[in-house]
Amino acid sequence: MFTTEKGAKTALRLELIQGTKNHYSIRTGENTPNLTGEIEDLSEFQNLKGINASNNQFTKLDALLTLPNKDKVEKINFFGNKIGEVDLAKIFTEFPNLKYLNLDYNPLSVKNLSNLTSSQLEKLVEGMKNKQIRISASKGTVLADLLEYTQGLIKSGDGTQRQQAQRLQAILQSGSIEPKNKGENNSNYTPLIIGELQKILIEAVSKTGDLVVDPAADTKPGRKDGAYTRLLGNEQLGALISRIHSASISSGVELEKLVLAKSDLFLVQTAEEMESLLSNGEKFDKKTYLIPKKVVKKSAKFKSEHEPDYLILKKATKTLYITELKDGDAFDTKKSAGEAESLRKFKNHISENVPYKTLILVCCFNQTSKEKILQGFKNKIKPNEAFTGQEFCELIGIDYQAIVKERKEQDQKENI
Repeated sequence: MFTTEKGAKTALRLELIQGTKNHYSIRTGENTPNLTGEIEDLSEFQNLKGINASNNQFTKLDALLTLPNKDKVEKINFFGNKIGEVDLAKIFTEFPNLKYLNLDYNPLSVKNLSNLTSSQLEKLVEGMKNKQIRISASKGTVLADLLEYTQGLIKSGDGTQRQQAQRLQAILQSGSIEPKNKGENNSNYTPLIIGELQKILIEAVSKTGDLVVDPAADTKPGRKDGAYTRLLGNEQLGALISRIHSASISSGVELEKLVLAKSDLFLVQTAEEMESLLSNGEKFDKKTYLIPKKVVKKSAKFKSEHEPDYLILKKATKTLYITELKDGDAFDTKKSAGEAESLRKFKNHISENVPYKTLILVCCFNQTSKEKILQGFKNKIKPNEAFTGQEFCELIGIDYQAIVKERKEQDQKENI
């Protein structure tokens, strides 16, 4: 009836026989291995009402169909296995009195959803709402499968189907992937940090009706073999978050380009030009100059181990701003003390060699509260050194709202 690795066949059979007449359990623990074979045949169990095969490594549910009196089965629990796919329409048809189905924490895909009858769809919705049907999206393609199915019903189903599809989307959006009773499954399950990502994806699909990925535009695909995939157990989500992370990092460079395009800043491009400007700026006629880090590094006179993102010279006030710019709303608090120390060291270094007042400028472009910037920097900088994005743009003479609007209308659309 069972084929298993590690010679577990006999132990597994005894476990079943020693169960109650109506409910059989395959449990793992100190004396039972984490079973890696398959259940093949359950035809000898005439009165089975439930089966608990949680926390093993079974990959299929086929053996359930060998039960002789499926109408008696009320509970099926395969939590924490390696089940690859489930046909819910077939399960509901073959087990008409099923009250509890737990397939949480399996790398599931859900097939043949279009075969669900209206009553079966209602059963799925009610079961997921009441946590009696558990097929979380923490692994596999469950989320994508259910979204595609519900969107199809919302577009072309009848009134009842559309209503049920909308209810199912709401359940997916608000539901937790953590088991209702972790002790029930004897599991060391760790909640995964993807609930909010699922909600965002569902909201996006719900609003737009479709989620389309253009392969031709996929010039920088995320890593499927990275840390995010190992964390989530899902290649698609891992690659997506990897790509989002990369885009987030590169967005700082894009912000700098946009700032330059929107302002009358004069970009200093050579070390020689920088040294001349900072030694005797009177012969330069622009109001504001920007010196990138890469230029500072090339200057024998001004380079150090602590260059900021760039220097901004305001000729009218004869002030040189030692600038750190973040495309976000807070600095990394773990690094804030080191960042502050580096800025001060560079300020002390360059102040001795320029005829300008030197000030530190720390800008979180998307932050509107100076207090939060100070908190994020662990109060290692002074209040007059913390700049919001609005204040930074006013300093260099550009329109903050114009930049925000352009990024929203162009960059966000391209990123999605």
